[in-house]
Amino acid sequence: MSAVPKASLYYYKQSIWASVALLALEEKGYAPDEIDLKEVDLFKGENFSPSYLRINNNGTYGAHTRAPALTPATIAFSTASNKVIELLHSEPADPNALLYVNAKDDASLRQLAQQLLPFLTSKGDALEKLIEENKTSQIHVSEKTAQFWELKKLAVVSILDVMQDADKDTAQLEGPAAKKREDYFRTAQVSWAALKEVLIQLHKEIIGPYVLGDQISVADLHLAAWLARIAKLSSATGSEEGNDVVNKIEAHIGGSFSLPKDFSVAEARRRAGLPSTNVSPTERQSRFAAFWDAIRERPSWKKVYADGLH
Repeated sequence: MSAVPKASLYYYKQSIWASVALLALEEKGYAPDEIDLKEVDLFKGENFSPSYLRINNNGTYGAHTRAPALTPATIAFSTASNKVIELLHSEPADPNALLYVNAKDDASLRQLAQQLLPFLTSKGDALEKLIEENKTSQIHVSEKTAQFWELKKLAVVSILDVMQDADKDTAQLEGPAAKKREDYFRTAQVSWAALKEVLIQLHKEIIGPYVLGDQISVADLHLAAWLARIAKLSSATGSEEGNDVVNKIEAHIGGSFSLPKDFSVAEARRRAGLPSTNVSPTERQSRFAAFWDAIRERPSWKKVYADGLH
């Protein structure tokens, strides 16, 4: 009798969406010998290789050949879950895009450039190598794949152009470089302003403390990974409590932005199975804060984010 094939997960540890799959594996109780984990190094651009693109033609992470599901119990809950997941994966919510525009002034741009330049340079080199190998017939790919590489290269170059000049103050720039800096800061402002609406919409959808109430579902895993990235971009850490994390996100967005504090802390902790001693029955917090406090106590979270937020 042939052995049942293992589930295979292609992932990169720092990838936000791969974290969703890793959280799911832990929540479903998969043993290490039941999963074939295949790390794809984003830093080296391995997600753009022809072999990986045959598995995931978008070159994104969390690709799998068989994966667990945490399906909502009812049609209504399934609809609500899908709505949250779609919102989290919408363009205004894109956490990877927000990473690239997570600077609002010259000082924060210099800091961001120090973080991103090695990665962007390596990614650009990997794409350039693949494009050249295809042109010289060292490898053979479809026209669709070749165009995909070219588009990705253009995107990398556009960000690199800004990051490579980050050591200069805006006042020192002239011509095209000055225009690119101006456009970058404008894009950053618009992108983070758009996140306000995403947070407001998501807040309305969360029953609390989890998306669908007291039972965790697949929507919570998407929200957990997404919120972890937004928190990191806002200089929060995984060890902080929900109220502190939300405060940092609100401050990072700026403009006196504040989420409603409309959920009972005692009720949130009761539903999540957490102790609520010394909690006032009148104390309120945002639903994101309640969610954060609940999700970070789960073994799955503690394992996936053992080394910090990403």
